[in-house]
Amino acid sequence: MRRFLKIKTEYPNQFAEKSRNELAGVDVFDFNDLPQQADLIQRELISKQTESWVIIDTSTTLRKTGGMLVRSALGCASYCSANKSPWAEYELCSELYADATRDRTLLGLNCVAGVWVDQMEILPILMQKLRHGRITITKRHNSSLNTFLASVARGASPQDALAELAARGHLEPGAEGLSSEIRDQVTKAKIAANICGTSRR
Repeated sequence: MRRFLKIKTEYPNQFAEKSRNELAGVDVFDFNDLPQQADLIQRELISKQTESWVIIDTSTTLRKTGGMLVRSALGCASYCSANKSPWAEYELCSELYADATRDRTLLGLNCVAGVWVDQMEILPILMQKLRHGRITITKRHNSSLNTFLASVARGASPQDALAELAARGHLEPGAEGLSSEIRDQVTKAKIAANICGTSRR
């Protein structure tokens, strides 16, 4: 995996060719659009379940296209995703959750919620056991917001605290401020709420 990521970092424009030539046991499939990608997943992976125990989705797509990719992967033994979009909307999240149940696909959604890792694992079990009352979840900040808030608490100006984050490389890729971090936190909270609601139905 380290070699795989090294190639991806050092040769982004030759990733497929380098992976084929330098890594044993790696298959690379080329596609031009989303329907073709979904077809490849179904034809080359899902139809050969003995060879595809786990599918890891690290794509960054919009809600509808993300939902299409999730559906194309269901049927494998386990689907793990770092793509938040399909899980942040309640109706789509519920549909995909039901589809995964029908297809007997284990969902690994920890990556979509980052620092929520232990909560995400326990939420479906907790909600199935909940008969009355309510559940309270305490949100932990990620390292970016923790660093920012701690710096301001020590007396740094917001501008200096933000500059410190940027210098450490703690901001979201391409971000110049904390707005994307805050949106990310809200999205994670929505996903956790959706999983609770879906598990409770």
